[in-house]
Amino acid sequence: MKKRFITMGILIGVLLSFTVMAQANTIMNLNYAYTGDSPSGTPPWLTLDFDTTANEVTLTMTAHLQDPSEFITNVYFNVYPQVTDLNIVPFAGPVGTAMIDYDNLKAPGDGKYDVKIEFPNNPLSARFDGSDVAVFTITGTELLDSYFDCLSVPAGGSGPFRAVAHVQGITGTYGSGHITEGVQVPEPGMLLLMGAGLLGLWAVRRRK
Repeated sequence: MKKRFITMGILIGVLLSFTVMAQANTIMNLNYAYTGDSPSGTPPWLTLDFDTTANEVTLTMTAHLQDPSEFITNVYFNVYPQVTDLNIVPFAGPVGTAMIDYDNLKAPGDGKYDVKIEFPNNPLSARFDGSDVAVFTITGTELLDSYFDCLSVPAGGSGPFRAVAHVQGITGTYGSGHITEGVQVPEPGMLLLMGAGLLGLWAVRRRK
């Protein structure tokens, strides 16, 4: 009887894990400079958070640039091939202009992306820098945040990556650099569920 309860607990833990994965936002922490100079301070230097709300996705970009001379000019990311009617408009924060050209937007030193969002260099007040938060509303047929969890089309260079950004105003040899993600780390909630599952398996093994 006890073994049955333990087995049930493991199954519930697995189901909860899938639920968390289904409900969790798609988050990208850009913490690795793959071309040019690295921004100053401790990474990540930019976070992209895709969140499904009703029939649209809210993209929240949060800058983590510690040098006041540094600013972000371009951000590239992808969407699943079945999405062909993507529309992106600024909602809050620094205003960026979205370009959509599926599998055709080349990021320097990497592959081709579906979306490129450009932020202005001037005036200084319009730059995406410091700890600015830029929010965009993304619409498309039956769109989910998980649809942005995909890689660029390989086209030479260091990729493919899920997202990259161009940071300018960096003190260094090149004066700028392109950043992307390093190693992916599971979210804390997922780690807890995985730990619970492992404990359950250990308990079953001990009782055999």
